[in-house]
Amino acid sequence: MTDTNGYGPRSQLDRLRAMPGPQQSLSGPSPAASAANAGALVPARATPEPVVDAPAQLVPLTLSTVAAILDDMQAKYFVDGDDAIGGIWENGYFYFFLLAEEGQAPVFQVYGQWERALPEDMYAPAAIFANEWNAERAWPKAFVRTLDDESVGLYGELTIDFGPLVTHDQLDRAVNAGLSSSLALFAEAALTFPEAVAIEL
Repeated sequence: MTDTNGYGPRSQLDRLRAMPGPQQSLSGPSPAASAANAGALVPARATPEPVVDAPAQLVPLTLSTVAAILDDMQAKYFVDGDDAIGGIWENGYFYFFLLAEEGQAPVFQVYGQWERALPEDMYAPAAIFANEWNAERAWPKAFVRTLDDESVGLYGELTIDFGPLVTHDQLDRAVNAGLSSSLALFAEAALTFPEAVAIEL
């Protein structure tokens, strides 16, 4: 699933890379420094008042809160029961779960499945691939499992316990981190296992 700018489709990874980073200073002396070096008087300026951001609003962690994030992304998705939202992003099938035991606050999870599968005899190499990914990266948690037809599926999972309340920004970052990191996992798998075949839904 992509969004579009004036130059064509952009992937979820492109969206993440396009986020602005730390502001960098411009090269060369500032106008004030140039004026001072030239002997000109630079008028004194009052120290500006510090800007105090208003505290972020905490809202209950619900499917509606998750859906609002996806709506901001203009994503296509479907609601599956009372605790999950699903959709397709690029080369993966994704679910957003609210996992909770009775009386407990829900735990947010982004759960992705690669759109391709490997033959049954490739389970060991696929498991090694997932273990190596986990050893080098904090997320998503990568793992494999045997599917109903005995082929081997690859999954990425990001689980965060926010407690009962979350800010819009926190949840937005979690959704994007779960999607982009899982898509990076699946892209690496596509390079590692070119023999993988599309899963028939």
